[in-house]
Amino acid sequence: MQSELSTLYLLHDEATLAEALRRQVRSRFRVQQVRGWEEPRDSLRRCSPDAVSVVAPYFETDDGSPSIRLRRLLLEFPSSPVITAFRVTEARLRDMQLLMRWGVAEVLDLSCELTGPALLRRLEAVRGHRMRLVLDRALPRVIPSRARALLADAAEVVAVGGRAPELAARLQTGERTLNRWCNKVDLPEPRRLLAWLRVLLAADMLCEGDRPVAAVARACGYASDSSLRNALRLVANTTPADVKAKGFHAVVAEPFAHELGKLRDRGDARSRARSYLN
Repeated sequence: MQSELSTLYLLHDEATLAEALRRQVRSRFRVQQVRGWEEPRDSLRRCSPDAVSVVAPYFETDDGSPSIRLRRLLLEFPSSPVITAFRVTEARLRDMQLLMRWGVAEVLDLSCELTGPALLRRLEAVRGHRMRLVLDRALPRVIPSRARALLADAAEVVAVGGRAPELAARLQTGERTLNRWCNKVDLPEPRRLLAWLRVLLAADMLCEGDRPVAAVARACGYASDSSLRNALRLVANTTPADVKAKGFHAVVAEPFAHELGKLRDRGDARSRARSYLN
């Protein structure tokens, strides 16, 4: 399980915010101040999946509107969690709505949310943001609620670098029981399931911001770029080049959904056989 602090990229000139973050969230995040819009862009190309950016939406703007540079950042890195921090007033409610449409994960109100509990609440809200988006995009439309719940827990574990033992511990059970649970809800066995989720996460990152394969491999916990290439080949029968050229959905999400469908059909067949025998 990942033990290092997550990185929080801060693009903001509000000194009280920087001080509050460093004082209140230092047990969870390493705060890294950045000086301009290019720095978070360069950082996000190399960062781990759980990195968070806290930015001033009006940074380096002259007309009082949210920065088009922020819009470009969100377009280039749509799965990376970005929190905008500003004083929310009635005059800025439209800006807040616009920022949410752009893809901002959360809005931090500087007028009332500089306390430790408020800051941690906002940061906790975006924990696993990327993995949730990846899972939403990859799952079939119809999937039983118990399977979806187990997948959500597995996604949270993958987001922080965990493996099957950590998933079993999260669910307060043993690995054998976890294996039976996966089988019962028509999911791949735990190690296969987590391998799929890591590949989905890596594929999503490969499709963002023209990231190098080696940077994605490091960010997703693979030992090297060759380890990531092997995982893509063995799990999804694809390559980083195919992912970048053809996209996340066609190359990785569809095969994942197809495998889930086959397991569900097999489970349905078992149920029909039991009903017939009874």
